[in-house]
Amino acid sequence: MDSKVGKNKPPTRTVARGNIGRPKGSTNKSTALLKDAILQAAELAGDKGGMVNYLNGHDANRVGKTMGGTSQRQPAPLVAWAPFSRPQAELLTCPANEILFGGARGGGKTDGMLGKFALKQNAYGKDAVGIFFRRTRVDLREAVERSKDIYGPMGAKLTEKQWAFPSGARLRFEYLEHERDSQNYQGHSYTDLFFEELTNWASPDPINKLRATLRSSSGVPCQLHATGNPGGPGHQWVKARYIDPCPTGGKMLWEEYKNPFTQQTVKQSRVFIPSKLSDNPTLMADPGYVARLYQSGSAELVRAWLHGDWDIVDGAFFDCWKPESHIVRPFRIPPDWLKFRSCDWGSAKPFSVGWWAVCPELHHSPDGHVIPRGAVVRYREWYGVAKDPNGEVRPDVGLKLTAEEVAEGIKSRDEGDTIAYSVIDPAAFSQDGGPSIVERMKI
Repeated sequence: MDSKVGKNKPPTRTVARGNIGRPKGSTNKSTALLKDAILQAAELAGDKGGMVNYLNGHDANRVGKTMGGTSQRQPAPLVAWAPFSRPQAELLTCPANEILFGGARGGGKTDGMLGKFALKQNAYGKDAVGIFFRRTRVDLREAVERSKDIYGPMGAKLTEKQWAFPSGARLRFEYLEHERDSQNYQGHSYTDLFFEELTNWASPDPINKLRATLRSSSGVPCQLHATGNPGGPGHQWVKARYIDPCPTGGKMLWEEYKNPFTQQTVKQSRVFIPSKLSDNPTLMADPGYVARLYQSGSAELVRAWLHGDWDIVDGAFFDCWKPESHIVRPFRIPPDWLKFRSCDWGSAKPFSVGWWAVCPELHHSPDGHVIPRGAVVRYREWYGVAKDPNGEVRPDVGLKLTAEEVAEGIKSRDEGDTIAYSVIDPAAFSQDGGPSIVERMKI
């Protein structure tokens, strides 16, 4: 939200819901209202104390500046930006080490990330150093233009894709198109990493390599921020890491690591903060925006964009898939149902084995679902995907088992079932100087 100052008029002040702007040439006195602004943002987020404690824990003198032992309330500074929704305010007040913000179209994701750094630079000054990534150079343009609206009125200067703030803080814009590009940042130090549209990266590898740059010798809380929508080449790994553990968001998740030098256990937190079109009053006031979204993609993808539904896969064979209709509580499969197996082969990539039963007549499951005649029920599965030391799934990374080992694992999981037949993807029949995968499996 922009504010302009007339020649003989006092500074315009917007509704203070996260008052993080500082006009050019202001002294530290102009940050006297920062603490009030944080409290207001925290109140909007439903957390009145979290962010203030989070900032005060580093340097109380930087928040709510006191002079001579008495709190000095200065005239309101120019407000360059303010959070317009509860999700944006939650982002500002969130102390998690790793945050995914958004999950749908139109939720104010770019503004939220730019606003978050504006708040941190005001609190930590020259010790706040951030870098903002998009996957391609073209993708960066709109984010840079929007940053001019927010950071310009604060007195920051943009030179060669880097903002320099009056506080001494710096925020740089870069693109990260290939995994090898992440090696360009070895030896760098940042307090804040920002990745916009995380699902544009097919693999988490370039993002993970940049985690090593998150460090501060001044005690600034280091954070990784990301935004994203359903769809895109990275849909599955983003969903697995951030959405699946808590689809409704708001739950702090923890990973533990042991420091090999001190033997201390170190905990890292991450959280998903949902933000949707319905949270954006500006776009909600434009009745044509939703119509234009419907014109820009398939019905399934648009539904995912509007409602943040990560279970929708654009272009999937079963495009009518709905978890509430197609997932039932486990029940004992009647012995007269025909059973068969399916396998999607993979070694370096994950494999998937499914055990299926065909319903011969109309059947009522214990949870009230009606299973029609001829429906197939996947009653058991084995998904061969690698996991990290914390038990977290490594999307698109297989177990690298041999055909013989997979076959043995399948037979041990049959549990005495009578299997009528098995099907496997055509790639398993290919021969390359020796027996095919199917010939080696012998099941």
